[in-house]
Parts: sequence; structure tokens; C-alpha cells
Amino acid sequence: MVIAHAHGTAGFQGTQDTTGEAQMLWKQRSGKVREGQRKEKIREGHGRSRKHLSLPRRVLCPLKAAGPVCVCDYQFGEEGLSDVAGRLKEMLDIDVAEDDLDAKQEVAAETEDGGAPSGGSEYGVDGMTLKSLKEDGYKAVFIGIGLPQANRAQIFQGLTVDQGFYTSKDFLPMVASASKKGLCGCRSALPALRGSVIVLGAGDTAFDCATSALRCGARRVSVCFRKGFTNIRAVPEEVRGQGKGFTNIRAVPEESILALNPRVKSHAQIMSTASKKKEKKHWKRNPERGCDSCVKLENNFDDIKHTTLSERGALREAQRCLKCADAPCQKSCPTNLDIKSFITSISNKNYYGAARAILSDNPLGLTCGMVCPTSELCVGGCNLYASEEGPINIGGLQQFATEVFSKMGIPQIRNPDLPPANEMPESYHAPIALIGCGPASISCASFLARLGYDNIQIFEKQKYTGGLSTSEIPQFRLPYEVVQFEISLMKDLGVKVVLLR
Repeated sequence: MVIAHAHGTAGFQGTQDTTGEAQMLWKQRSGKVREGQRKEKIREGHGRSRKHLSLPRRVLCPLKAAGPVCVCDYQFGEEGLSDVAGRLKEMLDIDVAEDDLDAKQEVAAETEDGGAPSGGSEYGVDGMTLKSLKEDGYKAVFIGIGLPQANRAQIFQGLTVDQGFYTSKDFLPMVASASKKGLCGCRSALPALRGSVIVLGAGDTAFDCATSALRCGARRVSVCFRKGFTNIRAVPEEVRGQGKGFTNIRAVPEESILALNPRVKSHAQIMSTASKKKEKKHWKRNPERGCDSCVKLENNFDDIKHTTLSERGALREAQRCLKCADAPCQKSCPTNLDIKSFITSISNKNYYGAARAILSDNPLGLTCGMVCPTSELCVGGCNLYASEEGPINIGGLQQFATEVFSKMGIPQIRNPDLPPANEMPESYHAPIALIGCGPASISCASFLARLGYDNIQIFEKQKYTGGLSTSEIPQFRLPYEVVQFEISLMKDLGVKVVLLR
């Protein structure tokens, strides 16, 4: 199957867009820039033969997290036009006449020393053919399958979508339509690609076609273009001169470009996102891959400074609070804690009252006191933020009050203003199921049980409770006992937890 990028090379010099600033920069590149590079190469002792600087024919590079895309650079050298046409026929399975291989449409070439064509000619000038280029001293000819204007692409006339030939105007709208319909399960508009795909052109749209083809199931995608990789440089002024097709040159990883430079001795190997995600499964927490026979290691975090305020420090911090009438800290709290109330209780040494104010608004008050980014929320809005002593340590005060309460051993009860359970309406006895015993389910079950619902069950597929609070946050930041304390408060209200379901 062939996907032709109808506009992938329209911005290259040699097609219609050879005017203005782009043409001037192209002349500068083909003349002065190349001359300077050649002189610099000779000065540095790199005046080697061109054959020693030959590039690999294929470079595997990750492209936009879509897997490996094969960027091909065909090096025909001294081969005749018949051999070139034969290769095109082998790749595209179509007949190509030698007369159709005009340099203005399909050929990009370089001389042995990297200079421009004789007489100041540049790539794309009318009258330049493959034969004339060889007469001018071109030893190696890099031929890519660039697609010019549709009405001038004589070698592609007569090919239709039914024959497996698409232009970007045909293919990309089909992919966009299928992705939208994929939300409702309809992907009939998406073509089924099971073999190799060739994309003609190397612009942004061509790379979009390549990545879309991979997502459609293609086994391999070859991106072919008229300019060889030897002419691609990540220099801003040259990128602008190459036209719209390569303005986003960063789509090709810099490591892959460096790998093609003969002066680069070593380069980093970049991996595709798909492979990286697959490798992460080996070191991320995977219970199905776990080993029950392994010895449990003891957690030793003695060198970690305890972040909880002492009683003396908490009292001093609470007394610094201004008790603002329109407290910005309370407006910045996502759980809408009554911050002034519990700080006032702490300053009066009423630690039970402070914990009651916290847990009434947030059943996960102790967890939030330890891991909540208070500097970006409540502490960030404190009116004392610009003072010499800094803002109030609201997170530390919240953690101090709830930790003191956890040592009191006081169970949680339902709202005492509610009637007895046997006098509650029938709807309050209906079964309620919550999926996953994480922070959201713990908070939801606690609020429902306080309102009088007495038939609540939480189903957890793992063999531990707490969700991400247990499995992802390290214990020196959030100990496992803290999560279990909040779950025990929830169970005091009659909530049941079912594991491994």
C-alpha cells in the first residue's frame, strides 16, 4: 500500500515555492554555506573521500510515540535510469518510465565535494535532468520518492484508492473520522493496513500519515523523500530555507540526526515511548508478578526528619494566626476546612475540638495534613506569607491535631441528631456498593454513614486497602498506619470492606 503525501515536498526548493526569502536562503545554503563548510572540513583535516562518509541506508528512529518508522535514504550512485526505474517499480509495484525521472520532480543530488551544480544552477531549475547532473560531475545521487503537484505527477496517474493509493487529502480525513466514530465503537471508515506502507514526502503531513498508518496496523512504514538525510540540518536559518515541509525539523529526534554526522563519534540511543512504557511494567508495582516467597524488608527511615510539630511549636504557630475575617486560606482549601476554627482550638489546647473540626469536613484529615501541597493552596494564600516569620504552617497544625486525636482511641459515630436506625426511612437501608477502597471511596462511605445509611460495602480487588495512598506514596511521607487509622474510623460507622473482589 502507498500513502502519498500530496504536499509534503511542496515547500522544497525545486517545486513552485522557490521565491522570496526561502529562495534566497536556499541559494545561500547551496553556495556560501557549503563553501564555508567545505573549507572548514579541509582545515580540520577531514578532507576525506565521499565514499568514506557514506550514510547508512536505513535509520530506525522513534517518531511521535508511534513506534519505529523506517526513514529510507536510497543511494543509487552510478546506476542508470533503468535501474532507478526498476527500484521504483519494485517498491511501488508500478511501471515508471525513464523519461518521468526528471530532477525537478524526483532527484536531489550532491557532487563529490558537496558543491552546487556548475554555473550556479540550483536544484529545481527548468531543464536540469539526471543526465545533465551526471555530466556536471555528480558522483552520488540520492533519490527519494518525492511527490510534486498532483497534476504533474505523471507516474502516479491512474492510481485510485481501490488500488491502495491514497493522498494525504484522502487518508488523514478518514483517520480523523474513524477516531471520532471510535468513541461509539464504529471504525468502519478506517482502512485496514496489514502490510508495508510507503509514505512519499517528509513534511509534517507525511509524518502524520506515517504515524496514522502505524496506528492502523501497518507492520512497517517507510518514509521516502527527495532530499537525502545528508541535506537535513537542525540549523534554524537552514530550516527556514527548506520551506514548510521541514519547519518542524524537531519531529525527527536530534540523536538520529547526530548519528548520521560522520564527525560524531558516539550518540545517545533514544527509545520509543511504546517500548519505554512496556519496560516500565517490569519495575512498577505489579501484584500479578509478585513473589509471595520473598522476605519482607524492614523500612528504615530513621534518618528522615519527622515533620509533625511538637506541642510547644504547634501552640506558638497557632498563636501567630491573625484569625482573618475573610480568611483567604479557607477559600484556597479544596475541602473547605474551617481553618480558623481548628487553629483557634489548638491555641486553646483543645486538640479534640481541632481534630473534630478537621475530620468533620475531611475524613482524610491526617493524610491531607501529611501529603497535601499546602504551599500552593491554603499556605499560599496566607496573609502572613510576606512577613519575616513566613506563613502559618497549616499542614503541620492539621497533622499535629489529628495525630494527637489518633492516640485518644475515640471511635467515630453517626450524626447524633438523626433518629435511631430502626426509625430511619427504608431508603437508608438499601445496599450501597463502592468500587475500590481508595481515598475517594473512604471519604464517600464516611459521609454516607454519618447521614444514616447503614448498608455500605466497599469492594477492593487488591489484598490491601487504601488505594494509591498505600501503593504509590512512600511510607516516610505517608505511613501505612495513618491510612489504616482513617479506615478504622470509617469501619466504626458500620462500613464493610471486601478484599480480592
